[in-house]
Amino acid sequence: MPSRVLVVEDQALMRKLIARVLESNGHDVIEASSGQEALLKLLQFTPDLVILDIEMPDMNGFEVCAAIREEDPHTPIIFCTADTSSAVLQKAFSVGGNDFVKKPFTKTELNARIQNCLDLSSTRKKLEKQVKLFKKFVPEIFLDNKHEFSLEFDTVYNVACKLEADYSILFVDIRNFTTFSENISGKECFNFMSSYYKRVEPIISMFKGFVYQYLGDGTLALFPVMKSGCADNALHAAVSIVDGLKIYNDGRVRAGYTPIEVGVGINTGTVALGIAGTDNRMSSGAYGNTVNLASRCEGLCKKYKADIIISEHTYEAIENKDSFLLRYLGKEQIKGLKNKVGIFEVYSANTPEARKEKSGNLLKIKKMISSLQVGKYEESAFHLDKLVEDASHDKLPEILKDLYYTHHR
Repeated sequence: MPSRVLVVEDQALMRKLIARVLESNGHDVIEASSGQEALLKLLQFTPDLVILDIEMPDMNGFEVCAAIREEDPHTPIIFCTADTSSAVLQKAFSVGGNDFVKKPFTKTELNARIQNCLDLSSTRKKLEKQVKLFKKFVPEIFLDNKHEFSLEFDTVYNVACKLEADYSILFVDIRNFTTFSENISGKECFNFMSSYYKRVEPIISMFKGFVYQYLGDGTLALFPVMKSGCADNALHAAVSIVDGLKIYNDGRVRAGYTPIEVGVGINTGTVALGIAGTDNRMSSGAYGNTVNLASRCEGLCKKYKADIIISEHTYEAIENKDSFLLRYLGKEQIKGLKNKVGIFEVYSANTPEARKEKSGNLLKIKKMISSLQVGKYEESAFHLDKLVEDASHDKLPEILKDLYYTHHR
């Protein structure tokens, strides 16, 4: 593929001579007779290389090079000059030049310097693509200099496990995925997951979170506490994911596919960010009880037939509670934890009918849970049966009856 070269030279004869050498070697040439014209041509074209004279009447080559570098730090620039004193060359390199060729030059010398710069530029572009690809596998927080956790490549394995900070953790999991996947081929499953991830990740990014890991049918996302409203952002993302899947499922049903359901768990607290493994294979991860509890909250969605369940720690961290429809589900004994943890349902993404019914029962449910959790089963039985009888969209009264009343008769 031919390269596009911008030749900036005020002397027409020299400019045509350079152009002829370039064209004979297969390059496309753009000519400019002054510095100002060169800058205008740069706005119209995207050259792969610039050959730049130094002595020109309106702007000298140093000024043109400096102006180019303000907008474009990478395109190779070769100075073409009769004066190759150390002072001139030092100035040429200091303003961003990559190489020089001395007037008069030979065709062989000019072609060699051009090819060398183009080869280096091609190598740089390949490395940039590799780094861009690498960043898709390693969370940005380890690589971006804007983050206080940014690490150098030669130290990332040794110190990454020491990084701790507070986050809201969002864990979203596809319901009945094993049954779902056994009815399709491996390729169909792969294509489905790719399509699903493309739905979920942009929502997480939109609310200032980032996907830390894809765990098969599960997605782990972190929302930094250092950013204002991290818990609110995590909840907004969760509600948007559940809402967005409704539209996604409409398309799946029209195409003859089975709709999918998800459960979302959110917890807030301290997380250890780590890159664990060996010299041969490493993987990023988020570690600590905060992550485990987020996963447990997601698992409780099945028990309570809920879309989204959050811990009491996340509830306390929410800055604008009026932005969400929330209700207390009681305290749960979480496996591995000594003390019970309060959990809340977020029902903002429910159907309008379910939202209305749940909001209408809010105080009754709260009072009922408080009575049941202190052992007042008999006096709660009548009210619980009445709630079950009246419920048409809300499954919680029936679940509470099974969890507390039936087991303690």
